[in-house]
Amino acid sequence: MSGDISGGLFQTCVYFYKLRERGLLDESYSPWLDQISATLKKILTTKARALAAQNPTLRHSPDHPGYVYLTADNIRVYIPWLIVEDLPSPDILSYLIGIASQIKSCTLSSICLSGSTLYFGSLRSISDIDFLEYDQGSTGSPAAIKRPDGFGVIVEVGDYVEYVVDTPFFGVVAASNKIASINNSTDGPSTSSDSSPFQEAPVNPGFRILYDPMALGEYIQYLSSQSISWMHNSPTKAAKRLLPLARLIGDRKLAYSIISAFDSAPVQQALHAKQKIDLIRRLRKSQDSLEDFSALALKQLGLIRSEQPPSPDLSDDERNLLESLDEGLRHIGTVNLGKIADLAHD
Repeated sequence: MSGDISGGLFQTCVYFYKLRERGLLDESYSPWLDQISATLKKILTTKARALAAQNPTLRHSPDHPGYVYLTADNIRVYIPWLIVEDLPSPDILSYLIGIASQIKSCTLSSICLSGSTLYFGSLRSISDIDFLEYDQGSTGSPAAIKRPDGFGVIVEVGDYVEYVVDTPFFGVVAASNKIASINNSTDGPSTSSDSSPFQEAPVNPGFRILYDPMALGEYIQYLSSQSISWMHNSPTKAAKRLLPLARLIGDRKLAYSIISAFDSAPVQQALHAKQKIDLIRRLRKSQDSLEDFSALALKQLGLIRSEQPPSPDLSDDERNLLESLDEGLRHIGTVNLGKIADLAHD
């Protein structure tokens, strides 16, 4: 949905964000920023309205510019315009909303779907499912970690919990929930340092402001610097940053090239195999430290067994496919390095 006009405006947000980071932004820029914010609000409202008109499962959210929403089991989830073209199917989103309602830990909180799972419709691959829960109670007491049936708890540290769960769309995966406090100095729930409102789909009643020029500029710079940082060692991880960046700067050719790299059943199967192998190895390594409840759940999911069979491994064909995928994604990054670096550099 990002055209040349909005793409250019988004890059202007990066310019002002960089000025602020250098200490060069003073009060004289306030009228400019106010105008950019007002323009962003109008553009994002128009984008969200157009996206809702194209998708019968979505509704425009006039009170929250830039958001559309869908409803599943009487629960609304608000989706930033940026993510809509890459969303998983409505059935998968409904399933994710169901998980969120089961693992929500705080009485007064807003839980968000977060991270690369929201791009599953285009990239067809996930390493885990991330949730972020904003605690509105501010009691300071520990969250009541939930232990739903069929969920194996593999990590529980402070306000962070990680489960394994057998999903109907990607098999057994890790699913995490992190509790974040609210910064009352900002409008609405604050974002975590681990996430951003532009890559969060908050479950009712939470939402964030998407037309803040500084927040948008910071997010674009984050995506560009992360794309460069991960391009050599983990091209698939870099691609998950590069796709939303392409959407933001209005580069449809770049977005299409990324999606096309993943658009192959053998590649998707190889990615799925690697994800499961990595998870099995991790769980077997930590099996002795797991609680009885978790170990039993993991055995029921077929991830660990008392006889400890040899760890699985990728086939030669799967390994070759993933190496080719990495090579292709590195090439995409190299070809587009100039425009990415311009956004990343201070």
